Amino acid sequence: CISKIFNAAQWNKIRCLGVLPFFKPALKYFIDIVSLGSFGKAAKHNYISQSAVSQQITAMEDELGFPLFWRSKGKVELTLAGKCFYEKVQSIYDNYCQAVRFAKYIYDENNGIIRIGLTTSSRMDYLASVVQDFQSTYRSIKIHFEQMTFGQMQTALNEGKIDLAITIRYNIEDLEDIKIQSLGFFKMGLLVSRQSPLSRWDTIPSADIASQPIIMHTPEDSGGVFRHMLEMRKKEGYVPKITRFCDSSEIVKMQVMFNQGVAFFPEIITIYDNKTCKMLRIIDSEDYVDLVIAHKKNSPSIVHNLAKRIRAFYQDSFDAWYEGLKREINWTFPDSFKHTLNE
Repeated sequence: CISKIFNAAQWNKIRCLGVLPFFKPALKYFIDIVSLGSFGKAAKHNYISQSAVSQQITAMEDELGFPLFWRSKGKVELTLAGKCFYEKVQSIYDNYCQAVRFAKYIYDENNGIIRIGLTTSSRMDYLASVVQDFQSTYRSIKIHFEQMTFGQMQTALNEGKIDLAITIRYNIEDLEDIKIQSLGFFKMGLLVSRQSPLSRWDTIPSADIASQPIIMHTPEDSGGVFRHMLEMRKKEGYVPKITRFCDSSEIVKMQVMFNQGVAFFPEIITIYDNKTCKMLRIIDSEDYVDLVIAHKKNSPSIVHNLAKRIRAFYQDSFDAWYEGLKREINWTFPDSFKHTLNE
């Protein structure tokens, strides 16, 4: 098929564009559109907007010099050139991803690097003691931390760019070949500004939240957490009044600090300035998030070992760390943490 559409000179031109040797995001979007059947599904799969996918594909078509899709309302079909292009690049891309994963495995086994992905809003102070204890045994191992959004973390874990992810279960439970282990359930609270009249209270019923302006992380980056939030608010009897979406949890908290609205965050593990913001307990809510640690099932044994140590901390030492943290931020509520160490 390729030989009928592209001669050697044309194929060399495509290679020179850098599409094949140095795979651009647009190529992954192209493959996902074909395999999933639509631009919208590909966008959702990659946690970006549909317009961003369309722009990337259009730019790639301009660069290649031929259209990849016939576009009509509610329907997307490959052109003949697009079909032949897909046949060639799909196997090349799959082989490329497999080669990258294998090469990283070999590199990490010989250079002692474990990359851990963390969310941008959660307290991870306890990791210092876990990592120090781990490195006292494995002195040649280096630990690299990377902060990222929920959507970025799912992609990074799936593509092998990080070895471990500490995140919310809703964002990775659909991934294949990933081992997911629960660290604990954390009750969701309502973060408000100290300037807000709501800050006079320590608790709030769901009915009083219904009229409040809600600030949220963008659905593209928050993924399953956003869907979970909508489902929980529906169960509580109201539709959240979302007034603004932000690109990161840090911006969400900044908007709350300036009293531009309120936001849902896990009560005890969320990082925020206690002088400018206050966490309220939602008294009639059963909304808990499941904090998990995840890694590929075929990860090196050293990754499994570190994951085991982090889980052991939650089982054996979290309560003491938690009590110290409550004293630090003047937390007066009963424990909001429930252990669960099921596989």
